[in-house]
Amino acid sequence: MASAELQTRWGIAVEYFRFMGLGLVVMVVVRTLSAGMNDRMWAERMLVLGTVLFSGTVGAESITPDSALLSRVGWAAPLGGVLMALSWFTFVFEFIRNQRPSPS
Repeated sequence: MASAELQTRWGIAVEYFRFMGLGLVVMVVVRTLSAGMNDRMWAERMLVLGTVLFSGTVGAESITPDSALLSRVGWAAPLGGVLMALSWFTFVFEFIRNQRPSPS
């Protein structure tokens, strides 16, 4: 890591990986403690995939910035970011939907 920009990218990748990992733990704990939440865990799957795509791409670009392969898969970081955001929206929506009292 020669330049400050590459070190910053590496720091961003590690930070997102750490905080989304913590978020994954929170999602699983909330899902386990909440009655009625779906067991399919789509939000958690999207979070893992998004984190790997985003953090993996940004981290790899900071290690080898001139890689030909990474220039072809540059779309992976934005897609990973979108998946991370969608996973949180999905989780919150599912949590709110399952907290409403069922009509009797």
